[in-house]
Amino acid sequence: REKIAKFFDDKVLFAGLTYNGHALACAAALATIEAYEEDRIFENAKKVGAHLGKRLEELKAKHPSVGDVRYIGMFTALELVRNRTTKEPMDLTALKNFMIANGVYVFNFKNILFIVPPLVITEQQLDEGLDLLDEGLAELMDTQTSPSRTSTGTV
Repeated sequence: REKIAKFFDDKVLFAGLTYNGHALACAAALATIEAYEEDRIFENAKKVGAHLGKRLEELKAKHPSVGDVRYIGMFTALELVRNRTTKEPMDLTALKNFMIANGVYVFNFKNILFIVPPLVITEQQLDEGLDLLDEGLAELMDTQTSPSRTSTGTV
């Protein structure tokens, strides 16, 4: 922005450390961006990310243990709950162990399962992992849910 840039016309910004904006680091960053563009990684991530979001919404519709899904591109999270209304959190130990035992590494924090695949993953590879997650949710998580409570009117 022009206003911000003009502020520094007659002032010095003392922020020059040896690791800030180093030419070698900048060259590495540019080479990485060029490789991403050359290999069309950004396009793949956009396409596969849209597919991932669609699949997560399908899992939410199918499994009562999935209380919510959140995603931006390939960075996603599933919130697993015992009851969608109360949002009582679910222990993910069994699901995490099931996924890892079947070759899919997953990370969780409390009752949030993160799915953050590599940007170069194919839809087929992603579907293999999500199909396994679908199986794990059905066998291990959905059996622990209670029906959602709905309001019956006045209190």
